[in-house]
Amino acid sequence: MTGDQQEAQELTQDIFVRAWDELDKFRGGSFGAWIYTLGRNLILNDRRTRARFSRIITFEDDVAAVEPPGARVSRETALTIAAAVETLSPRAKTIFTMHDVEGYSAVEIGSALGIEPSTVRVHLHRARQRLAEMLVS
Repeated sequence: MTGDQQEAQELTQDIFVRAWDELDKFRGGSFGAWIYTLGRNLILNDRRTRARFSRIITFEDDVAAVEPPGARVSRETALTIAAAVETLSPRAKTIFTMHDVEGYSAVEIGSALGIEPSTVRVHLHRARQRLAEMLVS
């Protein structure tokens, strides 16, 4: 599924670690089918993540071709935002980063973290409020 031996080996390791972590969720039936489904989902999520990053990272000679139109963020502003994000609680920082930086939906984040999508949205809202308060002051 990956087309790359080293990537396949890394994902195989990740699958077995995930299987070990989620062994208590196995409800009987075919263990092979359960681990296959777990592995397939992990690989598909990895491919989605890599596709997002490949769209973000491009190598162009003309920088204007890859930068969106509008005001650019200065290095100082970017560092201020990064410092503000670091002050968030670990869960809020994870949810904010997964949603606003990596592009995952509330449902995907909830599934990955084992929480309800509505809880993800609450944490995201609070994280954004906190960041806005910090950046305005």
